[in-house]
Amino acid sequence: MTPREFIALKMVWAERQAMFHNAHFHAASEPSFIAEDFITPEARLLRKAKMLQDKAAAMAERTKLDMMRADDASGVPEAFLEMPRVN
Repeated sequence: MTPREFIALKMVWAERQAMFHNAHFHAASEPSFIAEDFITPEARLLRKAKMLQDKAAAMAERTKLDMMRADDASGVPEAFLEMPRVN
């Protein structure tokens, strides 16, 4: 078996593993499995960490938006303070 054939076989195996794990072990709070998770195991940990960082950043922005008032423009970028009217 050539190295190219071995890599192709490994990719097919990884895809099947990802499908099986998504069908049987996938939790809604975690990212879906992909083939790369079975080829390089740390890839899944990095994707989980990135997902948690994104979720925390979204919550922080949501908190900022919730704390804004209509008469207070302190958190608004200058480019958006004076929007040109279309008509």
